[in-house]
Amino acid sequence: MSVQRSSMIDGQLRPNKVTNEAVLASLASVPRENFVAPNMAGVAYVDEDLPISASRSLMEPMVFSRLLEAAAPQASDTTLVVASGSGYATCVLGGLCASAVGLESDGLLVDHARAQASNLECNNVEFVIADVTRCDGISGPISLLLVGGAVSDAALVAESFSPILSDDARLVMVERSNPMIPGLAVRLTRSGSGWQRDVLFDASVPLLPEFTAAPSFRF
Repeated sequence: MSVQRSSMIDGQLRPNKVTNEAVLASLASVPRENFVAPNMAGVAYVDEDLPISASRSLMEPMVFSRLLEAAAPQASDTTLVVASGSGYATCVLGGLCASAVGLESDGLLVDHARAQASNLECNNVEFVIADVTRCDGISGPISLLLVGGAVSDAALVAESFSPILSDDARLVMVERSNPMIPGLAVRLTRSGSGWQRDVLFDASVPLLPEFTAAPSFRF
């Protein structure tokens, strides 16, 4: 699949504002096909979200790579992927940062993620099985956080994980309050006691059920 991986980088990502060479190199080193079901390996590099369980998807390459570009990962970062699924994003970040932790509630997905991280010798990557809406069991400080699906309110994610975040933490995710309309990729940067919010680009990835607002009546 190395040819497909190169085509993804040169045909999909570089022409669409992904220029960070370290990000591209890490994407080139991690085989996406290892993180989907065997019958989906042939479509691993299409620019679509690929289901990996009833509630998790492998985020489409364009959105994922542009989130990484906006996050500007550094070799000194300690990173956390919330709702890490089968482990792809965590392994990519492991190639860019000092360490990467994947937080996932689905034990079967974590088993797969751990096996793939071991196969790829991602020695600075680990996975925690726990409630993805809480930071229990995660050691901080975390300087970079990425969410592996859409959330209804990015500010609530920042609030939930605030206790383990560094003073200058960056959070990148897709915010999508209504599943019927496109969402927005956003970056939150911690500054003092508050957050700077930057809207990055339009993006539509599947909503994570744990971060979906309950329906409300409006009159």
